[in-house]
Amino acid sequence: MAKQIVRSGTVIMAAFLAGVVLMPGSVRAQRVFIEPPVFSQHCNITDTLWIMLDEHLTGVEGVSLNIAFDQTIGRLDTILPAPALAANMFLAYQRHFPDSVTIDAGILTGSFSGPGAICGLVITLTDNLGLSPLTLVRSTVRDLNNQDIAHTTDSGQLDNPCCCRHHGDIVSDQIFNVSDIVELIQYTFNNGLTPPKDDGCPHTNRGDVNCDAIPNVLDVVRLINFVFLNGPLLCDPCTCNPYPTSCP
Repeated sequence: MAKQIVRSGTVIMAAFLAGVVLMPGSVRAQRVFIEPPVFSQHCNITDTLWIMLDEHLTGVEGVSLNIAFDQTIGRLDTILPAPALAANMFLAYQRHFPDSVTIDAGILTGSFSGPGAICGLVITLTDNLGLSPLTLVRSTVRDLNNQDIAHTTDSGQLDNPCCCRHHGDIVSDQIFNVSDIVELIQYTFNNGLTPPKDDGCPHTNRGDVNCDAIPNVLDVVRLINFVFLNGPLLCDPCTCNPYPTSCP
């Protein structure tokens, strides 16, 4: 009878240990993810979003990825190999405008083990405002024997909430010159036409080049200095939080 009790206790303990092993979070991650996970800026800002392998992904010989995102919100400029791998990597990619890109990367000699980046997406946010998921639709990771390595994936996001790219371009010709200065003088002192206001930009209008929401001589002086004297850059209302009370 005592023998049976010991045996039962052993079974119970084994079941308990099995439960511990299978508890969430106890299994090795083996994860492919995007760093930074969220690219949140304003239009015309460029950043590199790295495709990362965690420390549990080891002996990797190659990866094949399909990443979906709205390329009208974030323009894909290029795909870069990770600096540490550039001399020992085959890298090819294909844009599928407007919604995805495929990437194939292989280690030429040996293998790669995480943690670290394998390649990076160079993305510039466009004039088209909005949010876009950055989703790893397909992620294949293979070892030196060309066998798939099981892993999980984490996706990311593009956030393009503001665009004041045309701020200061009073005559809407995409050139900062004397014509903008003349029109700003007319507006400020002679009841001239109000400069354009851009959707997606929190400014009063394009003529508020010092971001104080008050049309006066200070705007004219700043625009003159910017155009002719290499003076300070025009203010960017996207950097205000909020406009105009908290502008740099």
